[in-house]
Amino acid sequence: RHISTNGREFSAQLEDLIKHWPVTPKEIVLVGYSMGGLISRSACYYAEQNAYSWRQLLTRLYCVAVPHHGSYLERGGHWIQRLISISPYSYPLSRLTAIRSAGITDLRHGNVLDEDWEGVDRFQHNDDRRTPLPLPDNVSCYAMGGILREEGKKILPWGDGLVQLSSALGQHKDSRFDLAFPEQNCCTFPGLHHFALMSQDKVYTFIHERFFD
Repeated sequence: RHISTNGREFSAQLEDLIKHWPVTPKEIVLVGYSMGGLISRSACYYAEQNAYSWRQLLTRLYCVAVPHHGSYLERGGHWIQRLISISPYSYPLSRLTAIRSAGITDLRHGNVLDEDWEGVDRFQHNDDRRTPLPLPDNVSCYAMGGILREEGKKILPWGDGLVQLSSALGQHKDSRFDLAFPEQNCCTFPGLHHFALMSQDKVYTFIHERFFD
């Protein structure tokens, strides 16, 4: 499903959860890994649109290896599909690349809202047509990204292998899309690939220490 579809449902589920919680929660903290971070940002938007009460309880948002501005994962799949569609001999193989889910194709640019994808063939080449969505107001937001290194400590250009570091940190050359995470709220983890960021103690330590700031 599309990221915005999941974001809207997640937002509604959070609202239902706090309404049925035995006591009123004092605060809500979201930790989003990879696509989960995009879903969390989408959920915040739809919570505001629906005036959900949980949004007022949200105090912190941690984004771990989140492709805020897209991922190599989907861009690679998209270009493979375009290339093998050129030849009539390889064209039938392009149907295999069309199995990619709506959520995965959203990762080409980092779509988080319905209007980012509505009315567009998601398997065709499309420029970034997102509606700029800043970080949620009155929430402390944090961004974490990894950097792969070759032997000799040379920094590789593709971040953690799937998400470019600038995308993970929300940086964009167009100021409308730049998420402007506070510098002190950003952390880069050299030597960690995308999946290692899920389980490394140093990532948890960063989150834990900032939680008690």
